[in-house]
Amino acid sequence: MNKNIHFIEIVFLVFLVVEESAFYIRTFFYTIKTKTFYLSGIFLFFSSSFFSFFF
Repeated sequence: MNKNIHFIEIVFLVFLVVEESAFYIRTFFYTIKTKTFYLSGIFLFFSSSFFSFFF
């Protein structure tokens, strides 16, 4: 019985750690995606204004 309780605790702890790291990884990738999106949008905006300025 005692071993079983420890096993459940370990599984629960591993699950919590995996959930936390998955959350952090998800937010990290989401931040990268939004940052690249904003950067590409700014780049497109500047290049379009640049071209309209010259042509």
